Amino acid sequence: MIKSMGEKSVYYGDNPNRTKTLENCIKLIFTNDKDPLRLNLEKIIELRNTSTHYFKTNTISINKSTATVKGQQITKSPKNKSSVREIAIPEFITA
Repeated sequence: MIKSMGEKSVYYGDNPNRTKTLENCIKLIFTNDKDPLRLNLEKIIELRNTSTHYFKTNTISINKSTATVKGQQITKSPKNKSSVREIAIPEFITA
């Protein structure tokens, strides 16, 4: 957005100190709500937002599965109980 619309384009007009959300920027760039790239980015944002709420110090919880079925991306609980797990994150990454 900055390259094509200028630096001010990523800030809200009524509050120049507040940047627009990634979701809002994607909607401005990809105006077709069926665009595959837009759908992929929206799914990544959804997964990121979901995982952020489950983040604990030095661990990340894996509790969702994503797939494309008949052209539609879906997110649901994993098929196997063993797929739900917590993974330790090395300290050098979280420091």
